[in-house]
Amino acid sequence: MKNPLENFSLTPASTDIVFDGDERHRNILFKDLKLDQQNPESPKVSVLFKKEPVPVAGSFGSFSVSIDKEPSELMRDIEAEVLKLGDLPEAERVRAVMKLLREKVDYAFDDAVAAVYGAGTEKTKWIIDNVGVKGQGFNIPLSKIFENKFGVCGHISSAFLWMASKVGLNGVFLTSKPNVIKNVINPETGLPLFKSVPLGEQVPGHAWAEIKMTDGSWMPVDPTTRLVGDNPDSFRAFQDANYKATTNGIGISTSSLSLSFKQEIPTFLPGQAVSQGNFWVGLAGPVKSGGVITKEAPTEYSGDANIILDTMHAQSFGQNLSMEASSHKE
Repeated sequence: MKNPLENFSLTPASTDIVFDGDERHRNILFKDLKLDQQNPESPKVSVLFKKEPVPVAGSFGSFSVSIDKEPSELMRDIEAEVLKLGDLPEAERVRAVMKLLREKVDYAFDDAVAAVYGAGTEKTKWIIDNVGVKGQGFNIPLSKIFENKFGVCGHISSAFLWMASKVGLNGVFLTSKPNVIKNVINPETGLPLFKSVPLGEQVPGHAWAEIKMTDGSWMPVDPTTRLVGDNPDSFRAFQDANYKATTNGIGISTSSLSLSFKQEIPTFLPGQAVSQGNFWVGLAGPVKSGGVITKEAPTEYSGDANIILDTMHAQSFGQNLSMEASSHKE
């Protein structure tokens, strides 16, 4: 296999930049770095991140769901239903799994929960408080999501990936920052994707999934809004709505208290397999305690400096990221 670090020009005028490590850990070494008030930052370094399918296990989906080590009887029954879809063509299988899931789990609007379990009941209160629109629950067992039949986007997307994995469909859990995704018309229904905000307005942070197909392409799937990017119009709806996934679980540190790391974290657009992030160091700011400066900011730095990157924690967020290559960016 060709070394992805070959054929990069890594010698800017002021410092040498050396890379080592592997696809999960990357060390960026700035040799003989000199920073001062006129030049307070190092050169930027570009790193390519590649997404790959993630195992559906443990804490999952930005800690929305905990995948049961021992599936409940209901989960085994659902798995048996999913397995009946295994002979469908791949793209049809994706949509069929999504449809089956939404027959099992609905979105936890307060009124929808109350309509099923009664207003003010103990079960309704638990669902609203833990997996509702304003719920505060973390690591809710997947068995509980299926048992109670309600969740929000993080729970629904995690459940989708668990079900999909049973018939050979593997992917990643994706999230956006608040006020990034815009409410647009679902071309399949003619209705807005989201009920929570008016058409054309931006929605709070959202979660969805992508499945890696056998041809290497990625299919976006939002089981919450029932949007599947398996045709040009639906895929374009993901683009028009600005489904832009942020990356989670990238560890980053630097080697000196006189320095701070700086970053432009990669984001993934619908269907995008590889995305670029940029990293660099600069002089650290002052240290404050209780609003009082206890240590002044350094005015200069001279010596070697490191940025250490790792993606080992990304899987807990439902992502599987490897670092493909690195290069100096002018």
